[in-house]
Amino acid sequence: MGCNACRERSHGFVAGLVVWLHETGGPIDDVDLPREAFEATLEVGERFMMSSSGGTVRYAVGGFYALLLTEASACAARAAAAAKEGNVKSEVGAAASAVLAAAAACESYLSEFLARAEMFQVLDVDALNTVRMERDAQQQWKSLIKARGAEFDFETSTEYAQLGCLFQLRNHIAHRNSRLEVRDSWPYRLADCAGQRTIPVTNGPFYDWAVVAYRHQVAEWAYTRAAKWLDLADRAIQFTC
Repeated sequence: MGCNACRERSHGFVAGLVVWLHETGGPIDDVDLPREAFEATLEVGERFMMSSSGGTVRYAVGGFYALLLTEASACAARAAAAAKEGNVKSEVGAAASAVLAAAAACESYLSEFLARAEMFQVLDVDALNTVRMERDAQQQWKSLIKARGAEFDFETSTEYAQLGCLFQLRNHIAHRNSRLEVRDSWPYRLADCAGQRTIPVTNGPFYDWAVVAYRHQVAEWAYTRAAKWLDLADRAIQFTC
């Protein structure tokens, strides 16, 4: 069942939020949507997904990826402003936040896509489970694109390679494993990304990789890479419901 099966409807007290309904069993009009909870959803979500089957109603909210991508852009701008002012601590904090938000946007988009794909049955159960069970974030995207039957050259795609570096940098920020190392050394999972300047770190000596990685140019790179990847992936997987 593809996008031709999509149906859009707004409840009377909703303005501006797309409510996607998929009727798989029982009248959806009988579902109780508490006004307060629904209006709280309206504040943050761009899609409200609901599926009724066998007397059980399940819900999901989409659009968090867009909020996270916007936050990544704002953090990158703060990092650039801090660098211009010579406020290194603020630059470092904002840059790290930009990377975390940018990577989270990419993962959120994929997760929200899978919820929509499940709702509209555009992926079978086996394909959904295969993607969801993949623990590597970059490989999870590969599994999804392959499941959608899209033609995509993962071996030569610069965008896909940069996505991998973004996820690796996020992992090292979120799970910092500090240890005594020789000067100018990178964690081995980041070494290629930094050495090949896929991550735009500056040249020069350093005593801890984070000092040169948590910078405004890396923050801008993280945001732009995430935005470009999501645009590319959205066209590759070709499903907008």
